[in-house]
Amino acid sequence: MVELYNIFNENENLRMFPSIKIPISESDKYEEYNINKTNKTLQFLSYKYYGNPQYFPILLYANQFSDESDIPDSYVLRIPFPDTSVLSQIKEKLLLYKRLYC
Repeated sequence: MVELYNIFNENENLRMFPSIKIPISESDKYEEYNINKTNKTLQFLSYKYYGNPQYFPILLYANQFSDESDIPDSYVLRIPFPDTSVLSQIKEKLLLYKRLYC
């Protein structure tokens, strides 16, 4: 995600990062989120599915949460998959947002 955040980084000042809607795909994965029972954080799940814990915002965007603390226990998280497709979609949307609003 660092490379995506750099789109909004100007002179070491990170601009507000917009919320992104990620469309549902047949290839998406699903996993129950229950931090109290399993201790699987979004960073853990991001590493499990994407190989990088820094991609956890993808899980927030896909499930329309702004913060991990907002996710209720036993919530079934949608995990957009495969990661390469999702990352390219997000990058396109961020670049469009930047052209239109920044």
